[in-house]
Amino acid sequence: MDSDARAFARRYGLTYPSVRDGDGATRKSFGVNGQPETIVIDRRGRIATTFRGPVTDRDLRRALPPLLEEPA
Repeated sequence: MDSDARAFARRYGLTYPSVRDGDGATRKSFGVNGQPETIVIDRRGRIATTFRGPVTDRDLRRALPPLLEEPA
């Protein structure tokens, strides 16, 4: 992550991992088509869901509980 992204994460208290994908390799491996795009990874490292466009609290409240119930 570059310094602007780090400052943004600190300002808004973001605690989840973020990636700066300078060469596009991560984007390609996850099939990212545009921005913003949020990919939720389950405990086993699999893509659980993808949000294309802005993500709301409502979206996350529906998507995350089943994943939190999965065994580690």
